[in-house]
This record gives sequence, structure tokens and C-alpha cells, in this order.
Amino acid sequence: MASHKSYHFRDCAPITEVMQAPPTITIVKTQAERLRFAVDQSKKSQEEVAKAAGYAGQSSLGMALSRGTEPKKVRELLEFMGVRFEWYRTGLGPMYEADVARPVRPDSVTSPLQRAVELVPWRGRNMEELPQQFAVEAPDDVMAPVIRSGCRVEIDREMTPGEGGHEDIVLLKDREGTWFLRHYMPGPNKRWEARAERPHPTMDSERDGLEVIGVVTLVHRRASS
Repeated sequence: MASHKSYHFRDCAPITEVMQAPPTITIVKTQAERLRFAVDQSKKSQEEVAKAAGYAGQSSLGMALSRGTEPKKVRELLEFMGVRFEWYRTGLGPMYEADVARPVRPDSVTSPLQRAVELVPWRGRNMEELPQQFAVEAPDDVMAPVIRSGCRVEIDREMTPGEGGHEDIVLLKDREGTWFLRHYMPGPNKRWEARAERPHPTMDSERDGLEVIGVVTLVHRRASS
């Protein structure tokens, strides 16, 4: 099973208080048990949860949970309930996205890495002109809650996506030259897919003529309004 890269997140504005994450929930041991637990604990009704994932109703959802839920439905359920995919996958950390502790960013302090990384306009350069490390601003919420519109995302062009079993997020382009931020999902015969966090058509490397520009290494979260 692929392991997830541990992304570093920094806020786009100084923060003076840090919300502490609740303790890890350990009473559920498998992914199926965690999904069932999340549905049972959800503040949404099971009827609402079922319809959000395209099931006919509560009974259909119950049968799916008992027999095994397809990956696409799992992501739809987790997103609707606000449950972290990493918690579902490993059982580690807080269960809900809203409970993730926010890291402190000292006032007016910029790390050497931040100073060295150039902010490039979205589709603002040809591939040959891009530096090894650079940053872009996410143009939309397709990758939310991991990357929201306006977040600054740092890219490394020399990293290989999927290396070491990681499920990386990459900056890529299609045959028309349009840029996207997506999950890199390796497949057979060097073929791969690009998937969004939110419901959105999955892209195929061969069908859509995809090319990886670089791997996401750091996400600077947008300041709260």
C-alpha cells in the first residue's frame, strides 16, 4: 500500500495561538472499522451521508459498509463528513480536518527556503525556463482541503513522483499546456492517473497527454479572512 508524503504546512499570516490536536482514536483498528466509526459518529444523518456518496439511502450505505466500499465512494464520504483521509488510512492523528493543529509561524520570519523559492505566475513560463524549485498559487479549490485556492505551493522539479511508495501531489500539464495540481496515482506500464481531492474527472497520462512538471514539497496555507 502506498504511503503518503508528510507535507509541511505553513500559514500565510502570523498566528499567536495554536489549537492542540485531540488524542489519536485507537479503538478502531482497520480502515473498514474507521469508516463505519466515522459514519456512526457523524453529526450528519446517515441518510444525508448516504446521499452525499450517491447511495439510495441508509440501508444501501449500510450494505456497502458491510461488503466494502469502493475508493471513490470512500473519499466522497470522508469529505462530506470532514474526516481526514490520513486518519482513515492509518488511524493516526485527529479524525476531523477541523481538529488539525495549526503550526506557529513567527511574526515576519521567513525561512531561507522561502527566500530562495521564486513565485511563478500560473502558466507564466515555458517548462524550459522554470527553476528547479519554485512556487505557484493554487488557482482553485479542486485539491481542497489539502490545498485551497490562493495557497502558495512549493514545487521541486527534480523529485520523482511516487518514489518510495509515496502518494505525491504534483503540478502537471496536459497536451494543451494547461496546468493542474493533482494526486499522482501510478498504474501499470508507466501509465498513471491524476486525481483531484474533490469530485472531478480523473485524468489519464496517455489519454490526456499528461506530463509532470514537479512534485509538491510544501504548502503555505491561506490566511484566515
